[in-house]
Amino acid sequence: MTPSWLDGDWRAPVTAPFQGNAASRSTTLLELIVNQHQVETAGRYARRDVTGDGIPETFCNVFARDCCRALGVPLPEGMTANQLVNWLSTVGRSRGWEQVELHVARAMVDEGQVVVPGWFNRNGGSGHIAIGKPTHGEAGFHIAQAGRTNFARGLLARGFGDLQPTFFAHP
Repeated sequence: MTPSWLDGDWRAPVTAPFQGNAASRSTTLLELIVNQHQVETAGRYARRDVTGDGIPETFCNVFARDCCRALGVPLPEGMTANQLVNWLSTVGRSRGWEQVELHVARAMVDEGQVVVPGWFNRNGGSGHIAIGKPTHGEAGFHIAQAGRTNFARGLLARGFGDLQPTFFAHP
């Protein structure tokens, strides 16, 4: 059953019960905060047509925004995935975000830091953004995402395929 705080308009921010900040970072809290959003079952993140054009939209941007808000890091409201990746690459730097390499991103998320992989679609279509999850010693980089498929934990390639995302971290 989806908690009531996840109900309502997907455009409006939510206030999750579990919150974090830079002083409280840990892998346990990162997992708890991301998992409370129930990305696999919450209707808020379900793929559906909200524009009326017959094409279902995905909500990776909403899921990433909601998780980052609960984690106590800035990620703007009302932006598409492409816009968020652009913001992270530019304005985000003045708000504590830094671009990091994959191996650094993995080490940071394994310490409970917030890491967001994002891909900017230069062809005019939708980009993609996800939330890094601790690896718990397993190979690869793990994410939670809303998108064509919603999942709470999976390898980076499950969400991005052959695309090469940029990794942004907020220590």
